[in-house]
Amino acid sequence: SLELFSSVIRDTPVDSGRARGNWQTTTGLAASSTTEREDRSGESATREAEQVIKDSGLEDPIFMSNNLPYIEPLESGSSAQAPEGMVKRNFARIRRIIQSKLPR
Repeated sequence: SLELFSSVIRDTPVDSGRARGNWQTTTGLAASSTTEREDRSGESATREAEQVIKDSGLEDPIFMSNNLPYIEPLESGSSAQAPEGMVKRNFARIRRIIQSKLPR
């Protein structure tokens, strides 16, 4: 989970840092609001993800969400900084890693 979440945060295009700062990691329910956090480096959002993952149990669903109105266009490649998006490309990468570890 942390590898996926931190990669998504790191791949999120940066202008003010608001898009990176709005990645919110929660358990139980996905975040439904935005935050004013600006996080150009992604360190704060990544630390939050790490702490939530560390504090959750094996059965706890973990959510990563970003509710900014322009996050979907960014995911669809509207930024030259992330023409392949952030979530789908990292999800595909993690899926390939997991599949390579499964017995054949």
